[in-house]
Amino acid sequence: MNIIRENIAMYHLPCIDYLKKYPIHFTEDTSYEKFKIIFLDFLKRLDHGVTEIYMHPADLTLELKNICHSRACLKRYYEYRLLQDEDLAKTLEQENINLIGWENIS
Repeated sequence: MNIIRENIAMYHLPCIDYLKKYPIHFTEDTSYEKFKIIFLDFLKRLDHGVTEIYMHPADLTLELKNICHSRACLKRYYEYRLLQDEDLAKTLEQENINLIGWENIS
């Protein structure tokens, strides 16, 4: 792992500290509220540093339903809803989490 860090420093490449996926196993019965509680708790437990959280938000359209199985559609739709949820904005503020882009770390 040190060789990777050395190359990143040598070539002045942007680097994140953590790459994370939130910990939830989706089933047909997973509610939005359960998803939101788990995700917000996940944010509260992030380590200090720059963390990339990957997700694939999408509105629940006919096109999405045609290309994804039902659990994947639901997951993407919940991610989409969460990004518009006031509780997410409140949690980010309370936990002093700043949203940044690659230009902020390069």
